[in-house]
Amino acid sequence: MAVTRAVAELLSLPEPSARFLVALFSAYLVSLLYKAVCARQRAVLQNAFFALSGLWIMYFVYGHLLWHSLLDVAVVYALLWLFGGTRFGVLLTWIFTLSHLLLGYYEMIVSNEVHSISWTIPHSVLVLKLIALSYNLYDATKKEEEVTDDIKETALPNMPSVLEVMGFAYFCGSVLAGPQISFTRYHKFVNRRLFDVDNTPSSISAGFQRLFLGVFFSVLYSASNQFYPVSYLVSEGFATEPLVRKLWLVFITGKVALWRYVTVWLFAVRQRQHLCMRYSSVLNMLYRKVLVLSVGSPTPWERRAKWSGMLWPTSTS
Repeated sequence: MAVTRAVAELLSLPEPSARFLVALFSAYLVSLLYKAVCARQRAVLQNAFFALSGLWIMYFVYGHLLWHSLLDVAVVYALLWLFGGTRFGVLLTWIFTLSHLLLGYYEMIVSNEVHSISWTIPHSVLVLKLIALSYNLYDATKKEEEVTDDIKETALPNMPSVLEVMGFAYFCGSVLAGPQISFTRYHKFVNRRLFDVDNTPSSISAGFQRLFLGVFFSVLYSASNQFYPVSYLVSEGFATEPLVRKLWLVFITGKVALWRYVTVWLFAVRQRQHLCMRYSSVLNMLYRKVLVLSVGSPTPWERRAKWSGMLWPTSTS
């Protein structure tokens, strides 16, 4: 496609990486369309919108390899429909989804692809979603004395429909890069019970702060990756380096590689921000994860930090 080729040439990226980046930003347009057309529609229409838009994004990036995610959704839905909220259903979901994902990782290893834009990137998020869905159904069958507050919040007493699971699996705010969200929160979102749509403050300003911060990290990564590429760690040149320099290269290359993930996380936060999921505990968890991975061990203040939709966190104390 001409757009991805132009982006690849402009940013000196491989075309698969450029396609992934274009798809990540196209989710902003999807979120604008959702807010303009579907945000106040019935849940069934919202589920259909998220399923179709997520499938389009996945096909744009991975083409026919989309079948990997479709297979997992179909098989896991069949397993949960047959075995419901049972331990056996959870076990089969674990075995099938993780086996499929591990085969994908094995294929990457034997083909010598270093951090490629593989179908395993969104698939790892999908596996977490589907396993969590099986646990949600199982948790609803537990005895009252075994149920904690967290379980009460996510337990799912009834099997969702195929369309609901498709919308959940391909939700455009997390289909490419995560993070994982629970089905119950997604269900409340499309049924307008997660928050008051009419009275929720605008998320556009805070979201653009995330976008600009993501652009900053992307520039930082692009400049640094020229000097510390991940591929050098598996080269013959690295094997001949002194031990002390090896340790330094592993450390600094790991930090540089992390900036790529921080960039994607920040762009993904921007998408969910635009979809108005601004007070989600998922975003609070993601913000703390970015703090820990990019800065190091969090301070006591950072451990209590909650993402407020602005550039910096606010303390909960």
